[in-house]
Amino acid sequence: NFFTGPIPDLLKLGSLTTLSLRDNKLTGVVPASLLNLKSLTSVNLTNNMLQGPMPKFGDGIQVDMTSQNSFCSDKPGVDCDARVNILLSVVKDMGYPTVFAESWKGNDPCNNWKGIVCHGGNITVVIFRSLGLRGTISTNYSLITFLQTLRLDNNNLTGTIPQELTQLPNLQEIDVSNNQLDGQVPKFNDTVQVKTGGNPRIVKDGPPLPATPPNSPPGSHSGG
Repeated sequence: NFFTGPIPDLLKLGSLTTLSLRDNKLTGVVPASLLNLKSLTSVNLTNNMLQGPMPKFGDGIQVDMTSQNSFCSDKPGVDCDARVNILLSVVKDMGYPTVFAESWKGNDPCNNWKGIVCHGGNITVVIFRSLGLRGTISTNYSLITFLQTLRLDNNNLTGTIPQELTQLPNLQEIDVSNNQLDGQVPKFNDTVQVKTGGNPRIVKDGPPLPATPPNSPPGSHSGG
């Protein structure tokens, strides 16, 4: 059916025995709610773009899920590298875009993962510009402690710039220009280059100016 995005929470389907989602374009991590369904007898997730650890279903459940998926390991129940988990948590707030599921293979994000640049095994640059991304900016970027450059410009991101990003100790540049962000721009260290242009509803310095009264000269405003 060419379904995209993550598998939804199925916990309330307490009588579900057979689930076949094969031959779609589903992305993201297989939810724990699916693994915890005691009624399941058969699961087929083959030929998707599912990410994260390969899920380990209970004994006695007939499972088919290997072909074409993007799990970080081919062994059920084995956790992913910590850097992989952080990146997946970051793109979760954007709905696990297909563009990353197509590129992010294996368990090493420093091995030619789209948008990721590393130095010494540490993620130092994230470039997600001009990818048509929707959703919000995750607070979990703050967990990429060696991050120096974050480029999210020219997308369709909404919401605010998380205050947590100001805690990144090595950050030098953040570019969120040309999105649909709003709210106050957090106060970053003076050494950080912050680009926010092209977000009409964003507030850069202090509260917004009051509306211009009718019949006022262009460019004038009330208030002190």
